[in-house]
Amino acid sequence: MLRPLDEPAKSGIKVLCADGHTRHAYSRIASFLADYPEQYNITGVKYGWCPRLEAANDVGLWKFENCPNLADAHADCNIYTSMNVDRLHQLLKGVFKDHTWEWMVDFLKDIYGAEKALELIDE
Repeated sequence: MLRPLDEPAKSGIKVLCADGHTRHAYSRIASFLADYPEQYNITGVKYGWCPRLEAANDVGLWKFENCPNLADAHADCNIYTSMNVDRLHQLLKGVFKDHTWEWMVDFLKDIYGAEKALELIDE
C-alpha cells in the first residue's frame, strides 16, 4: 500500500505548488490510523502491548526482534509515535462500553438495588 511512497521518501519528487512554483518534496508518514489488530501487525509489537510504546528496556518483551515494519523505508518516520488512537474501537467501545458502562451499572445497583437499577437502565 505504501510502496509507491518509498522512493519519494528517499530522493524526493518535484511538486507543482499552488503559487505556481515547482518544489522538491519528500513524502513523510506523519500519522497512521488503524484499529488495534492492524496497529500491532504494522509496528511489529506483540499483541496486548501498546503500539505507541517504544521506550521499554527489554525490547524482546514487547516487540518481535528483527521484525521490520513498513516505516523502516521512510526517512524520519517513527511508526510508534505516528500511530493514532482509533476513536471508535479503542475509546468508544473500549473505554465507554466496557469500563464506564459497567461502572455506571454497578453504581446504580449500589444506590437503587439491582431490580430498580435495571428498570432505570431499560428506560
